[in-house]
Amino acid sequence: MENLEKAGARGGPLPLLPLINGEPGSGAGPRIPDVNPATGEPFAWIACADSREIDLAVESAAFASKLWRGAPFEERAKRLNKLAERLYQEAESIAGLIALEQGKPYAEAMALEVLPALDHLSYLSRHAHQLSLGEPIEPRHPLYAHKRALYLYDPLGVVALITSSSLPFAQPLIQTASALAMGNAVVLKPSELTPLLGLRVGELCIEAGFPAGLVNVVPASQQEAIRLASHDLVDKVFVTGTVEAGQHVMAAAGCAPRPVVLSLGGKHPAIVAADADVPRAARGIVWGALANAGQNCGSVERVYVEERVAANFIEAVLAEVAKVRMGHPMDGETDLGPLISEERRQRVHEHVAEAEMFGARILCGGELPERPGFFYPATVVLDPPEGARLLHEETLGPVIPIVT
Repeated sequence: MENLEKAGARGGPLPLLPLINGEPGSGAGPRIPDVNPATGEPFAWIACADSREIDLAVESAAFASKLWRGAPFEERAKRLNKLAERLYQEAESIAGLIALEQGKPYAEAMALEVLPALDHLSYLSRHAHQLSLGEPIEPRHPLYAHKRALYLYDPLGVVALITSSSLPFAQPLIQTASALAMGNAVVLKPSELTPLLGLRVGELCIEAGFPAGLVNVVPASQQEAIRLASHDLVDKVFVTGTVEAGQHVMAAAGCAPRPVVLSLGGKHPAIVAADADVPRAARGIVWGALANAGQNCGSVERVYVEERVAANFIEAVLAEVAKVRMGHPMDGETDLGPLISEERRQRVHEHVAEAEMFGARILCGGELPERPGFFYPATVVLDPPEGARLLHEETLGPVIPIVT
């Protein structure tokens, strides 16, 4: 609880501001509440960036990138190591902030976000130089058969990051650190649902001694996110989100000569064959489906099991799910925290209810709990029909559809 209170104290009565050129911006855009998904109540307010501040953030990054691209790798590694040091020092408070703002259980926040980010920083500080040395290739054109050829890697300039609420700290930090390691500057637009964690990434970079303007964080509306992605001074765009979000960004940014990388989720299946180690398969699939309350883009979202082992597998899955404890993210006994928003919870419940209406059997869960917050129980659905959205659309919830 101490970590939760420490993290919550950051909100205060005044709205938190964008981070531009190493300083708080004006936050002239709309104010949005930062909601604790375990209670459904705001714990802070965020002042979003407007169009002018988006421009200022990109211009600051463009100026800083011209200086940073010439920094020797020893200097970059030094700053990455300092960033890792700050993250290590703040690990507990950051895990508490993830639990507060996104709803992951504290231990899961540490295991799935803080520790992987530390590991990635360690890798970059040791290996970024080798990654930039160039990759020998064999010329395929006969006229160049006697030549030596290399793929060479130079800094691009300004990288725009538009991130999601699924991994609200690890993803933006790892992407930011990777861009910095290779000599680029960053403008980060975090999810509207987890803006405080995005701002914390920017603060840590400043505390690590990265030059002002090299990392800018702009909580903003979807409209301003499109402005960021299509800005003339942005050299590369990474987007994590829905298919619809990717389509909008691609339409705006893809028409310019800049690379756009889209990560738009999926509907990942697990297949259990007749010769499987059934208890082990059940344990792995339950973890893969319920970690982060099923809100990872790589979550197990459907399971196909051979009939010969279906009965044993279903029994094993139900036994594993029965062990899962739903509760407050800061409770040390909690395995399953809340979903990120009421909208997300309603979508999950609609998928489950529709599958049941079409003839699927709800083996456990499937009901909205009567408690504050955006909780949804671990749910097992047997044999949803082929036309159900539960088998085709990304659910992003703690639901395990099983098809024999």
